[in-house]
Amino acid sequence: MIAYLELADYLLIAERVLGLPAEAIANFNRIGLAASALAAPQAGFGDVEAYPDFATKAAVLCWHLVKNHPVPDGNKRCGFLATVEQHDARRRPTERTCGQAANSRRPSRPIRALKRPSRAE
Repeated sequence: MIAYLELADYLLIAERVLGLPAEAIANFNRIGLAASALAAPQAGFGDVEAYPDFATKAAVLCWHLVKNHPVPDGNKRCGFLATVEQHDARRRPTERTCGQAANSRRPSRPIRALKRPSRAE
């Protein structure tokens, strides 16, 4: 079973990329497009998944997060980091119990801010 990212996960990623609090990002008028993009890899009809393999699910997630443009800046960085987080979540066992709320889950490893390497000249 694949552990899909939730909007709270995306908000934490965007918080690190944009340097704004997640609460402020949650109030952006286009943030619903992030929720739509996060649901895209789960698409299917009945018992047939539209994207059966994990690589395609990851590509669909990144594509929709970039193209939906849910945040004013940093959509490519957020899309890439969300794809990395989705991959890492797939590799670790789920820690959620049946009684735990879905929105209380936070990524188990901290998202590092992107830094450009300095050029040695």
